Amino acid sequence: MVVNLYINRKGHKARGSVEAYVSRCANQPTLLEAFELTDDDFDGLRAILHVLKPLSLAQMALEGDQYVNISLVPLAVHHLRMELEACQVIADPDTKADLSILIDRTLEDFNSRWRYACYYMSITTRGGRNRQVGISTYHFWAMLLDARTKKYCKGFST
Repeated sequence: MVVNLYINRKGHKARGSVEAYVSRCANQPTLLEAFELTDDDFDGLRAILHVLKPLSLAQMALEGDQYVNISLVPLAVHHLRMELEACQVIADPDTKADLSILIDRTLEDFNSRWRYACYYMSITTRGGRNRQVGISTYHFWAMLLDARTKKYCKGFST
């Protein structure tokens, strides 16, 4: 069976056989097969995915192009910290030492960038490489003015 493959480049059409492509690729091992991962390796990958899932969800929430989302940053930082701390409690250092080290380092880096608590401060603090530490004052002002996040502002005041 021959299937037409179309390439829309300058209006030209190219025809090719899917079978020919599949037969060329069938004999070549994939990069993943070359590693020969074990069940323990897959368990480790699942644990890493569990740790990275909150970061992925926060990134998707902050990627919105239909609305302003600077007001979501304090909430995202707060929820990320809670999720990472929950992962830290769940990971047993005796049975899953690598996962425990990963979570500890991730949480340590997170806290060095965002501080150990999420609250409003009128003074901007600078860290290494002149990077701002913590959440900007403007994020909290945006949170206060946004109807979606205004109700959560009481939890972020000092």
